[in-house]
Amino acid sequence: MKHLKLSFINFGILFLLIAGCVVVDGAPDITTYTNSVDTNNMYPVVGHGSSITFYATANETIITWAWHVDTIDQSHNYDNLSYAWTSKGYKNVTATATNANGTSLPITWNPYVKMEMAGAGDTISNMDETGYDNLMLGLEGDSPDFEVMLWGITEPYQVVVGNMFFAILFGIPMLMFYLRQGSLIIPSMFGIIMGTVLFAFFPASFAATASAIIVMSILAVFYTFYKERR
Repeated sequence: MKHLKLSFINFGILFLLIAGCVVVDGAPDITTYTNSVDTNNMYPVVGHGSSITFYATANETIITWAWHVDTIDQSHNYDNLSYAWTSKGYKNVTATATNANGTSLPITWNPYVKMEMAGAGDTISNMDETGYDNLMLGLEGDSPDFEVMLWGITEPYQVVVGNMFFAILFGIPMLMFYLRQGSLIIPSMFGIIMGTVLFAFFPASFAATASAIIVMSILAVFYTFYKERR
């Protein structure tokens, strides 16, 4: 019985020695992950059409990096990925690392792509979402993005404010010109010519202002004829 007990002890020691000599590495881990816009933020805000680069570092030598943008495989075997979106809203970027020991757990960023605030002469082509929709987008995620919230509130009014700016810029000199004329024919013709030039040769954001000037000038011509007939 004593010899049997010693045999079990010896077998246990031998098993531990063999197990200690065999080191099984686990799957790699992505230990560092950053981005070029807002280093450690997993919800960076990036401008529409602007490029952002995502970086990942693993604790082991990696054979294959896999990147997915909005679930689409990018076939990009590097530890970084640059991308630019042409549509606004929350996006999804995922990175995984693979070697002989397995595949890491994915790292996921959720960048928010915003439309740039409109400036003088800019063309706004996307007005299909309401300010409420964009405000709700700004509240999504782990932390609210107040810049996105502000943009969401003001977006519906950008076109209106832009047109008012140009209407005031051109309208005040034209009004002063009108008031100094005995007849509205000459300033009206000038308005029609200027409106046509704005409509034909300037950016699309001038179209509403140009149309308003042309319409006002034509109405002024009819008003002049009406007064002369009386």
